[in-house]
Amino acid sequence: YDNLDRKSAESNPVGTRATWTYDANGNVTLAETSAANRLGYSKFESGTTGWQVLYNPSNIVAGGSPYSGTSNGKDLFKAEVNATAANQIVSMGNSSSNRFAVQAGERLSVQAGVEGQGSINNLTLVVWWFDANGAGIGNSAVGSANGNPGFDTKIKGFVTAPSGAVRAHIEVYGYTSGTGWGALSLTEPTVSTATNSQV
Repeated sequence: YDNLDRKSAESNPVGTRATWTYDANGNVTLAETSAANRLGYSKFESGTTGWQVLYNPSNIVAGGSPYSGTSNGKDLFKAEVNATAANQIVSMGNSSSNRFAVQAGERLSVQAGVEGQGSINNLTLVVWWFDANGAGIGNSAVGSANGNPGFDTKIKGFVTAPSGAVRAHIEVYGYTSGTGWGALSLTEPTVSTATNSQV
């Protein structure tokens, strides 16, 4: 509700959000409905809260990473690496405390802006599914960006929550092409309800 006690926004259980704008006389001038983003801290408005490096088996993430910052007017989450070989993998995504709710059989639209720099040159966006006990029950690939994708390159697609899934998180994997410095960044990730007719 706004400061005049008029309804200004409403979210519902199926994942849509309605907003209303009023003129000086209290008449609705704009009514919009959109799919609500299920990801907490998706604009990194609280720094790194809710986001972390999730996979780093070769211990290549550089000191001081991950961190949040701004580029081209957009907030981002970034991890720098010091790769020691080709085909090393690092990933980042929303933390276990920032997983989002899903329902089995539900279709979701997933999108994230990414960037690969230096030795990080292939990126893949994945959704991981979890049951009511927090156990992982598989994943679904959303899409990939190859080469050194420029800042805020969009990876997007649709996934369907499997049987038993009640929570999920997104994860972006970066693959090294060789040795040396590299970086992986994430901007404005979104997860929202999708209809069967959306393509």
